[in-house]
Amino acid sequence: MAVEKVYHATESRPLWLFLFVLTVWYAFYFEFQIPVLPYLLPLIPIYFLLVTYELQVDEDIIRIKTKLFNLTIKEKTAEPENIKEMVILYMKWAQKGVLIRLHKGMRWRVIQYTPADYDEALKQFARSHQVPVMIHGDPPNQ
Repeated sequence: MAVEKVYHATESRPLWLFLFVLTVWYAFYFEFQIPVLPYLLPLIPIYFLLVTYELQVDEDIIRIKTKLFNLTIKEKTAEPENIKEMVILYMKWAQKGVLIRLHKGMRWRVIQYTPADYDEALKQFARSHQVPVMIHGDPPNQ
């Protein structure tokens, strides 16, 4: 696994568009004690509409970057020694996800990245570093 693999994901756009409309309606319908609040509340859904995520699976490290306008605003890394286990979930509707449980820190939830073979790259990373892998459900091709 000498080649770095990069995967991308975004937030669910219909959900955040709905929340944006709801927030604008709610902010202007009710009177607030803070007069700028109706203008600040819609910024939250706008942020999530513009944010993207990048998963990098290197030979000896996994990175998840949160990007806004292609600028990295947050980066999480995990070395094999810090990974407790990986749980790969296959749902009946052909959606999959990977939970990465760490020894220190919160678990990572890796879902809806493209290209869709991110679970295979994470399995290969786990095998090469003897990280325990639990699989729940049946993979789509079986």
